[in-house]
Amino acid sequence: MQHFQEQRKLRAFFASRTVLIVLFLLLIGAGVMSFQALLAGEEVEQEREEVERELIDLERRKSELSSELEDLRGGRGVEYQAREKLNYRKPGEEVVIIVEEEQAVNESGEEQEAGFFKKLLQWIGL
Repeated sequence: MQHFQEQRKLRAFFASRTVLIVLFLLLIGAGVMSFQALLAGEEVEQEREEVERELIDLERRKSELSSELEDLRGGRGVEYQAREKLNYRKPGEEVVIIVEEEQAVNESGEEQEAGFFKKLLQWIGL
C-alpha cells in the first residue's frame, strides 16, 4: 500500500503545474536551439556552394592565364600584346583610330563629352 502511495505522490509531482511549465519551457528551448542549428547548417551550406563557385572561377581564370602565358612564351603573344597595348606597327602598316561622334575634342586635345544642355541646344538648332 505504501508503494502505491509513493507512486501517487510521484505522479502528483510530475502532474503539477510547476513541473509541467518547466518541462514545456525546456521543450521550447530545445526546439529553438534545434532551429538555430538548422539555420547555421544552411548558412554553412550556402558558404560552401559560394566557395565552390569561386573555386571554379579561379580554375577557369588559371587556365586562361596559363594559355596566355604560353602565348607570351611564343612570338605570337608578344606581338599581339605589343600591338594591343603599345600601338606597335610593322613598317608599311597604318593604325586607324575611330572616334565616336558624341565625343568632342577641346582645344588642348582632350576628349570631352557634350553636356545635356549642349545637346539640347544642338537639337533645337541654336
